[in-house]
Parts: sequence; C-alpha cells; structure tokens
Amino acid sequence: MGKKVAKMFLDFWQKICRRGKKIEVDISMKTTGLDRAQALWNGRFKRGGPLPNGLRKLIKPGDDLATAEKTIRKFLDQ
Repeated sequence: MGKKVAKMFLDFWQKICRRGKKIEVDISMKTTGLDRAQALWNGRFKRGGPLPNGLRKLIKPGDDLATAEKTIRKFLDQ
C-alpha cells in the first residue's frame, strides 16, 4: 500500500471516528475490506453515502486498500 494512500485513508478514518465516538483505529487490525472501501469511496472518490450494492458484492472482507481501490475503479468504469 502506498504511503500517500495509507495516510489519506488514516486521516479520513479519523474524521469518521471523530464524527461518531472518539476512537483511535488501528486500520490494519480492526477494519474490514468494506470499511476500507467505504472510506475510499467517500474520501478519494468523493462520493457520498453508502457503497452501492453492486460494489458491496465485489469487495471481500479481507481486501486491503489497494485491492479495494482497484475494485472501485473497475466498478466506476463499467
């Protein structure tokens, strides 16, 4: 995973956490592929709201950031 993507994801994730409860999230341990995809969807791809169902089916819980991003790109290119 590129450092830039990791940092962007972490910043975004902490914003989400601040909005809800104040919790520090260790992204490697606690987040699933869907959480990562959701953060990318809202952050990097600047789309609001929940992931579309079609995309939700494509992402596996173990996916890392790079995989999630590739999947989202493929989905948006369809």
